[in-house]
Amino acid sequence: MSHFIYNGKMNGKLSSGKFKYYSESGKLDWLCDAISGSSNLKALPEGLYVASGFRVMKEKPFVLYGIGFGFDLIPQFKTDRTELMFHPDGNLPGTAGCIGGLFKDKQEVEASFIFLSKLFKKCSYVPVTVTYHK
Repeated sequence: MSHFIYNGKMNGKLSSGKFKYYSESGKLDWLCDAISGSSNLKALPEGLYVASGFRVMKEKPFVLYGIGFGFDLIPQFKTDRTELMFHPDGNLPGTAGCIGGLFKDKQEVEASFIFLSKLFKKCSYVPVTVTYHK
């Protein structure tokens, strides 16, 4: 089954790591450096999620190099956290508990936008696993 994995290293409330997509065959098809949380807000909780609802975004926190997009991360466990997403980490460094993609240049953001938009046209949802290591 195709799926995303975010594996991060915690540093206080902030985590940094890789967000990866594996195809049905188990091949790594896409990855980006990513962060979750900020100095004020906790990182995304560990657990299983469903990714869905890919869309273009225009708000500054979701836009990097003039390109904004995101998709929802729906927890498959009980939590009081809401409005969780993956999106480019625009605006100030860190996220409000989402996973923020860190892209080195406009070409990386464009390539990710194209890959992810095609993926979500084929799949209405994709499983996501979030884990942390020391």
